[in-house]
Amino acid sequence: MTKYATASVLAVEYIEKNLADGLGLSEVAGATNYSKHYLHRSFSRDAGMTMGDYVSRRRLTEAAKMLVFTDRPVLDIAVSVGFGSQQAFSAAFKRMFKKTPGQYRAAEEFWPLQSRLRLEGAVPRGTDLSVRFAHPSDRSDWMALLDQVVDGYPHLDEAEYLTHLDRAMARREALVCEADGRMVGALAFSREEGTIDFMGVLPPARGNGVSKALLAAALGELSSRVEVVSTTTFREGDAADTGWRAELLSLGFAEAELLVEFGYPTQRLVVSRNALREACDAE
Repeated sequence: MTKYATASVLAVEYIEKNLADGLGLSEVAGATNYSKHYLHRSFSRDAGMTMGDYVSRRRLTEAAKMLVFTDRPVLDIAVSVGFGSQQAFSAAFKRMFKKTPGQYRAAEEFWPLQSRLRLEGAVPRGTDLSVRFAHPSDRSDWMALLDQVVDGYPHLDEAEYLTHLDRAMARREALVCEADGRMVGALAFSREEGTIDFMGVLPPARGNGVSKALLAAALGELSSRVEVVSTTTFREGDAADTGWRAELLSLGFAEAELLVEFGYPTQRLVVSRNALREACDAE
């Protein structure tokens, strides 16, 4: 565990025990015995978001669960997860879930915006990465990784996802990236269509070349007929996005058509095969 990860792990532990209470940076820093500046810097680095964003996302996820699985009034739920009013809660909820609390409850379908982060084992820059085909024995590690990046795949149906994952593994269209023997990234793709159907990188490993390593390996497996690589991600300005869109754009992907997938607004991004290869090879 790195020095940075130590502070972040302690912060997550404290936050998870006190979601309904005041969780300002000063309070968490005092509880974990770190300075506010250091804790803010280390948490943002390890989690890929600020502590305030993480707290808000975790509170909204717990609220979404209660909306679907209990009959508690919306105001009671709002107060139980730390919101001072139903109005503030409803505005924050709709910004992230694209539905009002009432609409979400009526749909009777829970999906998490933010699972509890597991920040142990950060990957220092320069760590050797290895990419290989995934196989059935990776299933549990893959799903554990998915749990940490579920924000990138809103409205996820786990049973349906597992069916697609098993097929991708059987077709050798699923890759895992490892650092020191630990899975830190995963990617599923279509060899014939040139689509990236899933790409996830553990928060402590993001920005350390994992996405490039996975995409470079996938490029080597695509059919020679594929000239354009595509994927879908958040639309511009979506508050639920923790940086996935920006990372894809930094690799040369460009905006294409707007879509709605499983009722959620997304956008297709495209890049030429050659341009993506150059981006993956660049230092």
